Amino acid sequence: MGAALTPDEIADYLALLGTRDTKTRGAWIENGQLVEIISGRHDLAYEQAINYWRVGWQHHYPTVRGWQGDLATHAEVKAAIQMGWEGTSNRHRTMVINHAGGPCGGDLGCQDYLDTFIPPGCSLTVYYPGGYRIFGGRER
Repeated sequence: MGAALTPDEIADYLALLGTRDTKTRGAWIENGQLVEIISGRHDLAYEQAINYWRVGWQHHYPTVRGWQGDLATHAEVKAAIQMGWEGTSNRHRTMVINHAGGPCGGDLGCQDYLDTFIPPGCSLTVYYPGGYRIFGGRER
């Protein structure tokens, strides 16, 4: 999965991930290997996202309490946070998720806050059934 996916590649990955699961599933290629991720609180990526928030961003949003734990469960946030924690040489990650509406909206959703988890100077392109969106990292 390179920087620019073909429609056939997107369709193949979405079929692989399925769209009926209640949890959002995501996938990308890193160093030639397929990496899959599932939303939830069950893995190291969730803990990494929580720690990153506490160290780097909590002081920017002091009145917003508790929501970061929910946002850290999202597959897109986990993909973004791993770009920084793994020291990836790939500054631009492309992933596919099975969430039909794409990254969640709302006042405290990925559409507004995903960029805080992407390392500065990096970007994350998220493909989903029916579209895609590009997010860029935000300076602290």
